[in-house]
Amino acid sequence: IMYKKGKFIPINDYDLYAVTSKNFSNEIIEKMCAEASKSIGKKCINFNDFSEDMEYSVGKTFYPDIRVINISEIKKLPTFLKYFEIKYRATTIYGKDIIKDIPKFNIRDVPRSEGFRFLMNRLSLMIMHFPYSVFKGLTESDKERLINFNMKTALSSAEALLLYSKKFIASYEKRSEILKKTYKRDFKELYKQIPNLPEIVERYTEQKLRPNYDQIKDPIGDWFTLRDYAGEIIKFLLLKFTKKKAESVKDVSKIINKVFFRF
Repeated sequence: IMYKKGKFIPINDYDLYAVTSKNFSNEIIEKMCAEASKSIGKKCINFNDFSEDMEYSVGKTFYPDIRVINISEIKKLPTFLKYFEIKYRATTIYGKDIIKDIPKFNIRDVPRSEGFRFLMNRLSLMIMHFPYSVFKGLTESDKERLINFNMKTALSSAEALLLYSKKFIASYEKRSEILKKTYKRDFKELYKQIPNLPEIVERYTEQKLRPNYDQIKDPIGDWFTLRDYAGEIIKFLLLKFTKKKAESVKDVSKIINKVFFRF
């Protein structure tokens, strides 16, 4: 949430889980999301479906990312990262508190590949939404959207590494602090290539927790930096997981397509 000119502004997106006794189609869920945005005077835009002809701005658009979990699944949820964060960080905002019914599990139970997968997703979205042509005529709303995507990639970079080192904590601020303290020791190879990773993670963690788009002075420069940093982290993790070294993006694609790996 950003406080600006006497108003609280919700910023994309909010992850909400509805626990229900029956299943709902994606069409019904998306309609519910749109109605929720409309109820607070915002236009509903899902970043995953975003196209350049959509009018996006922090002040005018909002997407409540609602997912549905059947109540019968609560006690047998897999040990995925999203459920770890729900169990140990989520808040019940309406109805019975179901979180206590989710079985307890340790961060060591979460597959380390989760961080790799999320980072691949963030990097892909960042590149897909911002081809070089956009940078030539960056509008204010483009800048806001660019900063949001930079932020997602920066935070996912920290998540991927801390999941690998099993030091992940369900807190943006604490993750940034842990990365800053342990990065040089735990990731010696990466530190030699990208020593400034903790600094850019810290900057975008601040943006996540206390949004202020004016504090990000060079979002285009950050885009290129984060593209390269995320690429190096992906190659590093791929080597650790598969014992195969990727020299380029094409190598990454070939290894993922050819190697079946389990973590």
